[in-house]
Amino acid sequence: MENKKPKVLYYQQNPVWGAAEEYLALLIEGLDKDRFQPILMCSKDDSIQPLVEAVKLTAEVHHSEPDGLKGILGTIRQFRRLKPDLIHVNDPALTGLLAGQFVTRGHRVITYHTPELEMTFNWKGKLAWKLAFRPPIHTIALSKRNKETLVTRYGFHQSHVSVIPHGLKEGKFDHKFNRSETRRALGIPQDCTVVINVARLAPQKGAGPKKRISAPFLQVAQDCAGPHTRLLPMGIGMPKEMIESCKGKCSREEIVRHRPPNGASACR
Repeated sequence: MENKKPKVLYYQQNPVWGAAEEYLALLIEGLDKDRFQPILMCSKDDSIQPLVEAVKLTAEVHHSEPDGLKGILGTIRQFRRLKPDLIHVNDPALTGLLAGQFVTRGHRVITYHTPELEMTFNWKGKLAWKLAFRPPIHTIALSKRNKETLVTRYGFHQSHVSVIPHGLKEGKFDHKFNRSETRRALGIPQDCTVVINVARLAPQKGAGPKKRISAPFLQVAQDCAGPHTRLLPMGIGMPKEMIESCKGKCSREEIVRHRPPNGASACR
């Protein structure tokens, strides 16, 4: 009788396609399919479909439950039905982490992408966070600095954190773009100085990070205002102050706001 392959379940809670989600797609792509069976659990939201499209031919795909107590209970049922041998959570998705606590089968691993963002919780959130990260769990940090932050700020044990640098797919930035055509398409004069702020400020990242990220851009808006400057806030969740800072400080009132479908298209 042939032995069944160990199941590796990748849990993705954030319903937006970005660098962290591309990282997860690369993990699934690089998994040895002859030895392991990959399973992806993610939102059915349209915005996360690039992740599904990237792995659907090689991984079994299931829709995740919504946040909250009902979502946690539903995820526990899903985990018990799928019986994964390893649960890999992409970033601090509390629903997946908490549900994994109640599944006797399945080691838990989390890749923590941005521990520098200071998370703020009420007492319920603090309790959920403590339960979610209760051992045994192993954390992957993407740099030595990330690991230091996890150990010093959050109290993670040194031996429970491994540093594995974030990889990017070869050729990601090999695309050639015509600078003049791009500026013409956006209505930007060829001799203008362009200052771009790129960020994906999702609601779960809190107000604090938004203020810290927008502060340098707001300073540039003050220092570089003029008819030969364009200030372009790009991405999702930009603070109102950032948008307002652009008005009246460019030679045209309409501010170009570009929301690229993925990070690669923003490189031009």
